[in-house]
Amino acid sequence: MTGLLPLTVEQKIETRNAVVRIHTNGLLTLHHLPGVTESHLDDFKRNHEALKELANGRPRPFLMNTGGVHRISNESKSYMNSTLLHLAERMALVPGDSNAMAKMAIRIYLILHRPAIPTAVFRDDEQAVKWLLSQKKET
Repeated sequence: MTGLLPLTVEQKIETRNAVVRIHTNGLLTLHHLPGVTESHLDDFKRNHEALKELANGRPRPFLMNTGGVHRISNESKSYMNSTLLHLAERMALVPGDSNAMAKMAIRIYLILHRPAIPTAVFRDDEQAVKWLLSQKKET
């Protein structure tokens, strides 16, 4: 998480295609590993299990940086939509090093599928973290 606001990692899990972290402030993050260009249903399921383990049964603010992922299967998108509400209270997406077309595709997808939680797309992790923390729910 280079260049990111100071965040202290409480715990992390590395899957086949991503690193999933929970930070001491409760923020969940998922960063796809360098060189990963596709994400399939089995990847989403394993990443979901890692996120679920770290979230400890409580929806949390969630940052997903897709890195170099350019292709996600439709079944994976459907799986994400059906499980996201149980993991995240709001989500920030960072398209990573994706091209302009991929970023536009993400925005169109969000318009068409309207996630059940507040979701926004950002240029970088720092902007995403600032938004997630500024939106933090009162407890």
